[in-house]
Amino acid sequence: MRSGIVYIASGENYPDALSASAAAVQEYAPVFLVTKNSIPDATKAVLSSFKPLRIVVLGGPNTISDAVVSEIGQYLRP
Repeated sequence: MRSGIVYIASGENYPDALSASAAAVQEYAPVFLVTKNSIPDATKAVLSSFKPLRIVVLGGPNTISDAVVSEIGQYLRP
């Protein structure tokens, strides 16, 4: 992760994940998957170790809940 950016997309809605990967490759950034209502433990572990400067969430509240978006914010570098 050279850019300090992480992309988040739903693993349940693959068009968002495909869009995320196209954007992420331009930034040398990883794409991590979540579900609508939760963040998998593996994704939490990687986000915790990366502590990104910026997190880009692709998909609206029908794809990734506001609660998950809020939880994702706790992994940002202070």
